[in-house]
Amino acid sequence: MALSARAHYACIALLDLVAQLQQGRQQPVTVHEISRRHGVSHPFLRQIMNRLRAAGLVTSARGSGGGYQLVVPPEELTLKRVLDAVGESWELRADEGGEIASVAHDVLGRTWEELNCKLAEQLDGVNFADLAEQYLAAITEGKETPDWVI
Repeated sequence: MALSARAHYACIALLDLVAQLQQGRQQPVTVHEISRRHGVSHPFLRQIMNRLRAAGLVTSARGSGGGYQLVVPPEELTLKRVLDAVGESWELRADEGGEIASVAHDVLGRTWEELNCKLAEQLDGVNFADLAEQYLAAITEGKETPDWVI
């Protein structure tokens, strides 16, 4: 499994929103701000945010003072939920190339299913409240300087 840039940047954008929320910011965050802070292409990030809005994870407001805000509580926002929202495939699948009927195929198929269940549990077990806490701790340690615009 390799994550697409779309999935990675969706997670970065949401991490940014949650971190700012945990820092006390109540105003919407613009795509421009997130793009500038994290070096993500502005048009690409806008597409991602539109997907997140369509999935009901964020809301948007236009005009002066507009931007994006989180709808889902950070404790309920998981990696799996975000990957699903942006259409990211995270499951292990065999490239069968046609109909294969064998015991080996069946055994491996059950193994992939079991691994997918465990992976789903792991992805559902990582929430953005915890990720933001780690992110803010890293910033405090000087690993990155946030460019919060309030």
